[in-house]
Amino acid sequence: MTVLEFLQGEVLFAMSFQITLSDKLTSDVDLSSLPWNRVWDLSAGELEEVPIRIGKSSQRLSNVCQIEQIVDSLSRLTINNCTSSVHGIAVGLKAGEVIVNGDAGHRLAVDMTGGFLKIIGSVGNDLGGASPGNNSGMRGGEIHVSGNAGHSVGARLRRGVIAIAGNVGNDCGVDAIAGTIIVLGDVGTRAGMGMKRASLIVGNAGEIDAVRYDAAMKAMPTWLRVYFRSLASKGFVIPASWMNGPYQRFTGDLTGLSKAEIWSLCD
Repeated sequence: MTVLEFLQGEVLFAMSFQITLSDKLTSDVDLSSLPWNRVWDLSAGELEEVPIRIGKSSQRLSNVCQIEQIVDSLSRLTINNCTSSVHGIAVGLKAGEVIVNGDAGHRLAVDMTGGFLKIIGSVGNDLGGASPGNNSGMRGGEIHVSGNAGHSVGARLRRGVIAIAGNVGNDCGVDAIAGTIIVLGDVGTRAGMGMKRASLIVGNAGEIDAVRYDAAMKAMPTWLRVYFRSLASKGFVIPASWMNGPYQRFTGDLTGLSKAEIWSLCD
């Protein structure tokens, strides 16, 4: 019996991985084929053999990175040297932590149902969205982004929290069923369009569509402070002005259930 087999049999633990991407990538890399829902059960050798898309070809993961396996209790996968040409990270993630050092591309955390994704950088489009043919996007877990995000953040979100420290593009929270999206920066057009019961908390809501949302009270709700403290405890920096408020509440989408809300920080 090996030491690793002994540990697996006698101690409750999980594996962690460090993936360091090559700094010579010249094509887009799609990591959506990684078994994100069970990556912790793999060995480093098994992970190296997983086929991924590089440009238009299928290659082994080990062709674009170095993989280090760590015996610990964290269930954490850290991706180093990441760039905006790397897509499909944490697709279908159910548990554990994925930490991305650097920018990332599109379709991160599509169909995510649990766990924690942290991007120390900016991301592309469709963060926490839905895969083709799926009526629901992200259905659980938490996402933190220290930079900006592209279009369609949290589209069809059903459950979970997405927190963006920077700005986001158009269609943020479109058709979200539930869950919470927090954007410290600006949001693009059509934010909250078609939301059912979700909450969108923003620093600057821009032009709120009066056909879809009604202005309600100004307040600093206790539940919002609880959210912010929870985010801060995990390293997401909340400005002091956000902790104090107040916020303008908008209710809508009036073309649907009218049970969603947008909270915009007042000047």
